[in-house]
Amino acid sequence: MRLSLPMCLAWLLGFIYLFHHLLNVTGELLRFGDREFYRDWWNCKNLGEFWRMWNMPVHNFLVRHISQPLTKRVS
Repeated sequence: MRLSLPMCLAWLLGFIYLFHHLLNVTGELLRFGDREFYRDWWNCKNLGEFWRMWNMPVHNFLVRHISQPLTKRVS
């Protein structure tokens, strides 16, 4: 139990460092500064909304290459 608070803090700081700072710096260096990597997934009201917002490049890839071809094939 003594490690639970420091580990939660370490995970939070790791998330902020990796997903917010490191990916934004990498995006600026590679000239992808206008890309949106994630939206405010922490405000989602249901699981479907969460999966659409947590990782925008993966979501856009899956919609473009899996969802749209399958819906065109079915209809």
